[in-house]
Amino acid sequence: MNSRRFAAHHVVADGCMLSPGVVELVNGQVERYYKLECELPYTEWMDGTIEVVDDAEGRRVALLNGTKQL
Repeated sequence: MNSRRFAAHHVVADGCMLSPGVVELVNGQVERYYKLECELPYTEWMDGTIEVVDDAEGRRVALLNGTKQL
């Protein structure tokens, strides 16, 4: 299982914005997202906005600044 945690100043998901926010991925798919309340270990900070969207196969993925899939 490949698990990663990303944080950004803005996370947009399901019509709401979390500032700052965290997105957790498991095997490249969004497992969960939430507002950042405290510093978390093993979190990769990204510059910009992370958007949670559904890809062509219906999987929840995270895009950095609208283009790069995390």
